[in-house]
Amino acid sequence: MPGCQSYESQSIDARLRDRMFYLVCNMNKFTQGVPDFPSLEILNHVIKAFFVKQSYQIDNWIHVPTLSAADSHPEFLLALVTAGSTVISVPAIWKMGLVLQDVVRVTLGDLVGGLKCEISSTH
Repeated sequence: MPGCQSYESQSIDARLRDRMFYLVCNMNKFTQGVPDFPSLEILNHVIKAFFVKQSYQIDNWIHVPTLSAADSHPEFLLALVTAGSTVISVPAIWKMGLVLQDVVRVTLGDLVGGLKCEISSTH
């Protein structure tokens, strides 16, 4: 049944929150929109909201039983927070999601760009 799964394995810990915050801090251009980085409790709540919403969709794009937040990249976790923020009807959460979306966009672009350079240098 949708929405009834346990999402404990998708919870992040303080170490992962710190890695996510590090990415945000490296984006001086966007960090002015996030006066304080969300608490661990809020981040886990927003991620859980994303997975509950996803459980009701036909086109799930993440296989929840095999996902481990501990093994995930902080960019991916920020993307989950961004997606989950659209589910919660609190303007401050929406704003946080929009700012984090810009951080994810830029960091993923840098990550992919770095991979392209690495691949082209090996050929």
